[in-house]
Parts: sequence; structure tokens; C-alpha cells
Amino acid sequence: MTLRKGSAAASVSPGVGQLSSLSESQKYSMSIDLLNEFGAQNLRENDDELIHSCLLPFGMHTNGDAKPSASLNWRKLTYNCFGCGNGGSLLWFVSLCRGEDIGQVRQWADSKTGLEVDSEESLASLLTYLDSLYNPAIASQAPPIPHFNPAVLEPWRLIHPYLTEIRHIPVDNLVKHDVGYDDKLNRIVFPLWWEGDLVGWQTRRIVNDGTAKYLNTPDFPRDRVVYNGSVQCKSLVLVESPMTVIAKSHLAPEYGFVATFGARVTAKQLQVITDLSVGRNTPLILWYDNDNAGWEATRNVAEDVLRYCDVLVVDSPWNEDAAGLDDQTTLELLQRAIPYSSWTPPAEIKEWQR
Repeated sequence: MTLRKGSAAASVSPGVGQLSSLSESQKYSMSIDLLNEFGAQNLRENDDELIHSCLLPFGMHTNGDAKPSASLNWRKLTYNCFGCGNGGSLLWFVSLCRGEDIGQVRQWADSKTGLEVDSEESLASLLTYLDSLYNPAIASQAPPIPHFNPAVLEPWRLIHPYLTEIRHIPVDNLVKHDVGYDDKLNRIVFPLWWEGDLVGWQTRRIVNDGTAKYLNTPDFPRDRVVYNGSVQCKSLVLVESPMTVIAKSHLAPEYGFVATFGARVTAKQLQVITDLSVGRNTPLILWYDNDNAGWEATRNVAEDVLRYCDVLVVDSPWNEDAAGLDDQTTLELLQRAIPYSSWTPPAEIKEWQR
């Protein structure tokens, strides 16, 4: 069934960054175009919900979605399936259905514009909306944080020897954080949990096969959350990488590791970090990498949160983060952490020998 098109889009393109400037007819028409493009079955309307059989690629409807359980809300431009428990933004939905990243989806949407006269303006509006939502320079609001049914992790319940034999990470740590292995892609899978929900996952290549070292699920909220934010500890240790968190998570509750997914730390993450430290009444210990980006992150984080809590810095001489150091060295460095006011980047950086 193909539902009606919305009325013609406004002749003036909606203002970039202003979701409210998209007319309801534009939102409706672009949503219908997308569902028809992906071959939605059993399509019907229920107020602002476009109900249909689930189009998500996780294969979680064992007998198919005979009784339609998925909904695309054309007013909010969000997608949810109550049958399989997965949901997110419009671009999240398109990215998953096409098996492509956000950049590729943007190119796909661009290629669709103008192919059909009656959908040209609605697809053009979609492009403008996606630009406003996903271009950090002009975005006025962030897309909703996705949510996934934890059952999507089941095919990846394997532990690759790279983690245990090369990185020497305890198996219990890997199990605790649901770390798995995608044998089809030959990548390690790091699930991201936030406030009790599975909100995405990051994968890491094992060998340099020409792909990016890290790949994220669509709308991965790395700029709004931290990794392992639910940890209970006496001292909070902030690092760059989830791998470091996983490698040293057995040191909790004395030291609880959380990560910011790299040295770039956003204002929202700074707020989350402050709340974690203040809420747990713990000092914040910074342990970023010994490079220019890591030192800059140390300064940025410390100067922002220093007014709220005690901030210490690990004064490490090593060209290695905590993940690569043995536990004894890790604990010694943590115990010798110094106040941020006394810290300067090391004049000499040593190579670590395992």
C-alpha cells in the first residue's frame, strides 16, 4: 500500500537548523517517500504515526512482522519498533536500512533529489533537515539517543584471542562489559550502555584492512555520554579509550575508569564528567595520552571542572596508556597522581617494554 503524498512543499527552503520551520506537509511527504523507498508493508496511519511491518535489519522478528509493530513518527522524525525494541532518529533508521554510514546516506539522499517531480521538494527538505541536524557547525539540536534491544549483541558473544593473548585483558573484564567479536567483519565490538539502555556500539579493526580503526553505529552519542558512566568507585579516572576502561575495570571500586572516546571532549561530556565526580563525591583523576591532543584535553577538562571537584593528573612518563601497562605500574602511577596545578607535560617520554 502506498499512502498519499503530502501537499506541495513551501517554495522557500526551511531555515537551516530550525526543525520548526519544516512544514508538516514536508515532514509527512519525506517520511512517506522513505517508507515507500524501502518497501514498507502493511502501511497505515495512526495520527502522526506511520505504522508498518518493521524494516530494521536485525532479524529479530522470528516469524516476520505480520502484525505491524514499527512506527515512523513523521512529526518528530523518529523511528521505533515495539516488537524488536530498537529505535532512533530518522537518519539512524535510514543508515541501518541501507547499511551505510551517515556520510553515505547523505550522498544517497542527494542522489534521490529530483528523480521524481512530486517528491523533489520533500527530499530537498530532507537534505536541509539532515544538514541542520548532523552538521555540528550549524546544528540547533541533537538527534535523539538511539536505543537497541540487547539481543542484537547475541551473534557477537565471542572473545577474540587478540584481547586475551595480545592485549592481556582478563576474560572477566570482557564479559562484564559485553565485549564481543564480529567474525563477519573481523572486528571487536564494544557495546555502549547509557542509563541502563544499549545506545549503540563501537567496533575496532584487528588488522589494518584499509577500513577505519573505529566504526560506530548511526547516531552514536559519543559527544553526549561517556563510556562506563555507571561505575561505582572511590576515585574516578578519566581516559580516552574504552579499551583502557575494559583493560583496567578489575581495579574498581578503588579506581573506576571512564572514557570520552578520544581526546576531543565536548561541553556536554564535561557536564556529565562533573556530575559523575560530584555525585559520587570522588576526586577526578585525568589520564590522557602523552601527546599534544592528550595534554590539551587534560587542560580543557581540568580547567572546566576544577571549580566543582578536586582534579589530579597522572604524571606518567610512558608512551603508553593504562591499558598497556601492568597493574603494578598502573596502581603506582595512580597513587602518585598530582594536583592539576602542579602538572606540566613530561619533558621526556619513555617507551614501555612489556
